[in-house]
Amino acid sequence: MKKSNIFLLVMTILTISVACNKMDDKLTDPNFPAPETADVDLYLNFVQLAFADIYGNAGQQDALPNLNENGLELTRMEYLASRTYLDAYSPTTVDNTWRNAYQGIFKNVNALIPIAQNSNRYLHIGMAQMLKAFTASILVDFYGDVPYSEANTGIANTNPKADPGKVVYDSVFQLLDSAIANFNRVTTLTAVPSNDLFYVASTSPTAKAASWRRAAKTIKLKLLNQIRLVDNTAKTKINALLADGELINTDAQAFVFRYSQKSLNPNSRHPKYSSFYTNGGATDYVGNYFMWAVYEEKGVDLDPRWRYYFYRQIGNTTTLPVTTLECANSPIPAHYPPGTPFCVANFAGFYGRDHGNDRGIPPDGFQRTLYGIYPVGGKFDND
Repeated sequence: MKKSNIFLLVMTILTISVACNKMDDKLTDPNFPAPETADVDLYLNFVQLAFADIYGNAGQQDALPNLNENGLELTRMEYLASRTYLDAYSPTTVDNTWRNAYQGIFKNVNALIPIAQNSNRYLHIGMAQMLKAFTASILVDFYGDVPYSEANTGIANTNPKADPGKVVYDSVFQLLDSAIANFNRVTTLTAVPSNDLFYVASTSPTAKAASWRRAAKTIKLKLLNQIRLVDNTAKTKINALLADGELINTDAQAFVFRYSQKSLNPNSRHPKYSSFYTNGGATDYVGNYFMWAVYEEKGVDLDPRWRYYFYRQIGNTTTLPVTTLECANSPIPAHYPPGTPFCVANFAGFYGRDHGNDRGIPPDGFQRTLYGIYPVGGKFDND
């Protein structure tokens, strides 16, 4: 009896041991490969898309809050749908931005660089460093002090401190200089990323390096200009960049994320195109104040850019029913400066919505003024 029990116990242990060894083979999730086996091109693809998502949800229907949306609302280029900022924004409003920055960009750039260094992929490294640097500067510009030096260390530090903006900016400039140095290392034999979603036309390694180096120097110039009043060394550095001359000077050199003309499988149009040009009409409003400032404030039709910025779907807003313009009979708020539009932009068929209008949304998708050919790839307004 005892011998039988011992035999069964030994066989059970051996069976569990073999089963555990087989289970070990299944613990690596193929959807989340270990960094040492990861593809550098796929890392860089993810970083580029995450960077675009910080501003405008690349390939999505503008569904998630992003810096572009928040900035448009706060500057009255689009309408704010709440009476107060406390109602409009909450801590979760910035979740998508922070997730893309820290998980999408910082984490993947940190993992990409050592792998790319092993194969001298200087373009990959420089592109990743520049996108990380620009992202860090954006976070400081929007939020002030942010976690950086202690960020992305995993369970070693689950509550990283917020670094002063100046400390983050100093690191940003170092990262940009490192990116420029890596672009300078590129030769005709350097591996080219499988996808460059910003400089598609540049095909050779040296041409891509020149495009990205020019962008890095221009971003550096932009950031130096922003701190020139609090950094007495900025002027000298600005003059050096201007003397160097390798800056963005033409549209072809612009640092621009390249959307496509596809609306399905996947939807890779500009996200604002996707929310304004739909079969059911526009799903958002351009701000009345913005349209007035561009078209009328300095004299009617003096700014030729408006035909590229806006596309009017109707010719006259005075014919719209009261059910559509439910605010038309309300008194103009006392804080509105004389001459500025209230309720609807009553000029030349422009139709948007006022800042802070939290009333119900009428069925006016085919009356609203749309974004035009710039920047969303929409229609040109030719009356």
